[in-house]
Amino acid sequence: MKPPEGPWAILMAGQLTEREGMGRGLLQDPFFTEASRDLDGLTGGRFIRWITESKQSELARPEIGSLAVLGFDIAVARAARARFGPPAAACGYSLGFYAAAVEAGAVSAGTALSWVEAVNGEMEREFSGGRHGLAFAIGLSARDLLDAFREAGLGSLRIANVNSRKSIVFGGLRDEVQGALSRLKDRILQGGMLPLPHPLHTSHLDPVRDRMCGWWGGRETAPPKRLLISPSDGARIEGADALRALLPETLVLPTDWVAVVESIARLEPGWLLDTSADGSLGRMTRWVDRSLNVISLEEAFERDD
Repeated sequence: MKPPEGPWAILMAGQLTEREGMGRGLLQDPFFTEASRDLDGLTGGRFIRWITESKQSELARPEIGSLAVLGFDIAVARAARARFGPPAAACGYSLGFYAAAVEAGAVSAGTALSWVEAVNGEMEREFSGGRHGLAFAIGLSARDLLDAFREAGLGSLRIANVNSRKSIVFGGLRDEVQGALSRLKDRILQGGMLPLPHPLHTSHLDPVRDRMCGWWGGRETAPPKRLLISPSDGARIEGADALRALLPETLVLPTDWVAVVESIARLEPGWLLDTSADGSLGRMTRWVDRSLNVISLEEAFERDD
């Protein structure tokens, strides 16, 4: 396709966007194929199988889905850059931030994959008992939810992600998460448990963050070559040291997609590429700002012939 006029930015997706066969159609694109072969080498020959052959049940395993989505984001970004030129900015939702850091030239794909694999191992060790969980609630703001948790004495619950102004992910002890959903059912439009066993982006991951803080000390990071936006507050990340300090904190800081989208909107991009295989990140982005021109993978990689 011919992209719209003006600068463009890339929106990198997180877990739960993985879909069976998500890379089959894209492998018709030579740039995506080249990137996928590189990622296949970095994952011991697993990546192309994940995005072409793996069943949804396999991709739903966090230790596989996280790496598959991260690699998919990186491959899509490389192919898009080859087609449309470098994006003016890169940003990522949750796990997608690591792919955004790769696209911005601040870390290598191999380093990002190794980081996520190491974090997965630490989270499995920390939360192996299945006592924690994540849920979503649509219809209340983060402040309203926190007030409700406090009034109900649900002390373990924390805001994890702000998807839009009234679409929130929260996490904590599984019993309390389920209790909150029950108490809130008459106050929210929709809610439910998410199929992730770890309370990501909450203070429950403090022990994991603490154990992983030293991980980046021996890994190379570089100043972002393109605008890289913080997932926690939408701020511009300046320099390698700032990025190195932020990366462990992304485990415990909520993802604030409203702040990210507002930051992107100030750039007045001609269009935004949504890397999510299911289109969910683009929908979330439009919930925040309906004026933005978000283009799906299918539209961006539509074959000209």
